[in-house]
Amino acid sequence: MVRYGRLGALVLGHFLTDCYMGMVLPLVPIIQERFGLSLAATGLIAVVTSVTGSLVQPFLGILSDLTRRSYLVGLGVMLTGVGICTFGLAGTFWGMMVLIALGGLGCGAFHPPGSALASAAGGERRDLTQALFSPGGILGYSLGPVLGMALYQARGLEGMWPGMLVGLVAGPLVGLASRGLESRHGDAHATPPPPTHRNGEPMSRRYRMGALSVLTAVVFLRSASVIVFLTYLARLLEDRGMPKPNQAWVIMAFVFAGGLAGIAGGHLARVMGRRWLTVLSLGLAGPELLGFLHTHGLPSWAMLVVGGAAVQAAVPVNIVQAQLLLPRHQSLASALMMGFCWGAGAFLAPAFGRLADVTSLPFSLSLSCVLPFLGAGLALFVPDLVTPRPVRAVVEPVPLPPPPLSEDEEG
Repeated sequence: MVRYGRLGALVLGHFLTDCYMGMVLPLVPIIQERFGLSLAATGLIAVVTSVTGSLVQPFLGILSDLTRRSYLVGLGVMLTGVGICTFGLAGTFWGMMVLIALGGLGCGAFHPPGSALASAAGGERRDLTQALFSPGGILGYSLGPVLGMALYQARGLEGMWPGMLVGLVAGPLVGLASRGLESRHGDAHATPPPPTHRNGEPMSRRYRMGALSVLTAVVFLRSASVIVFLTYLARLLEDRGMPKPNQAWVIMAFVFAGGLAGIAGGHLARVMGRRWLTVLSLGLAGPELLGFLHTHGLPSWAMLVVGGAAVQAAVPVNIVQAQLLLPRHQSLASALMMGFCWGAGAFLAPAFGRLADVTSLPFSLSLSCVLPFLGAGLALFVPDLVTPRPVRAVVEPVPLPPPPLSEDEEG
């Protein structure tokens, strides 16, 4: 049975943490101008947020598997709001980066336990609940640029701090609501048994680790593609003469399309399988994003939206694949897909920024469109997994005592 009420609290927490992180995106050109940064140095913002909020997620995932996950989801929402909404108070670039890193750390603390608890809320319908949980963050990430720009225009970088109050109030509520998805020792309910192939044969541990390595590479390439586009999309739009408020709406449309596609992907996976959903969506993303860079007008914007949808359509099902491959370490599996790959992919942002400094930004972004195509090729080698049913202990009925003997039988 799907526990929609508690899942809704987790979706809210996911929405808020990623919304806070998305608030930074349209402010990157403003930060660049304020501190006189090159494009390569600007890419360090993506690196810092990804190291603190993403690369540390496997360690936080291990901690989450050993303790109460509800504590981390509540604390994560609060820290993210405080860090992101106060970075404008810093007087130096590195002081600002410390506060952004604090927000990233809160975001990293939320995601591994949040994803594991979301799967627990679905029981045997893990694809569905993950398809609802994951886009919650993507939708928040898409709304974040609009809210961030609105706060900046109303109060400036130094006056964004009231935005943290939402996280300080919602964090404890999310943590309390998610406690019902844990057992007394913090383990999520309905932990699945080891996965099997489509033919019903069990997968060996060595095979599962190999499949997880390939899946990690696929998600890394997709994450790098999204990060590079998001880091420099505002600058590209500014170079095209677009006003700053409109830039935020374009970024929102790009990420929002990915959130809707993730919901659709959770349903399509039951029809076409997780592997082919990943292959086809990533194979479509590269050409669409490349078309956006080299066209203008309505066709250009349509390609950006379709590309944003395609590149993230398989996000939820890839998380479920990793959880099935690591059934006893679901927070760690979630952290690898949602955190580690995102953080590692961020290291490509400065490299593409350096290339843009010596060539041009359109050329550099065009080259990044190869990344999802490479991911599609690798996804062909990810095995199809069957979602196993949780193994439930069989309780033997207590035998009834024999009926008393009648007087005739006693005689």
